Formats: sequence, structure tokens, C-alpha cells
Amino acid sequence: MYKGVIDIIFKYSGKELRVYYSGDESNSNAVAELLLDHSYNNNFKGFSNADGTKNIFINVNEIASFTIYCR
Repeated sequence: MYKGVIDIIFKYSGKELRVYYSGDESNSNAVAELLLDHSYNNNFKGFSNADGTKNIFINVNEIASFTIYCR
């Protein structure tokens, strides 16, 4: 299981949010493809907070930009 950190900036508010992703994807390109893949859900993707105690669902249509760090 790989872990990724995603910094998101939202289109309309300009607010920034840091979310975390855990999955089989081993590099930032693979995580980006997952985030941008609309084939199974065209609106929301699920992530977690830093300690994994909360789910955070993001409407991907509201993302202006994002940066992915895989570790």
C-alpha cells in the first residue's frame, strides 16, 4: 500500500486543502489518473485526513489545480 499527499486549490474560493490517499498506485501519475478518471464516478473522490480518522470527499469539478507527493 502506497501513500500520497495531495494539495488541492479550489476554483471558486482559491482555498487550499491537503488530503491523503492510500492505494496500490506507486507514483504521482497513477494517482493523478485515478483523481481525473470519471469513468466510475464523475463528481466525487474520497480521501482522508492526516491521521486517517476522517473521510474527505472532493467534487473534482471544483478543483483548479492539485499537486501530488507520493511516499
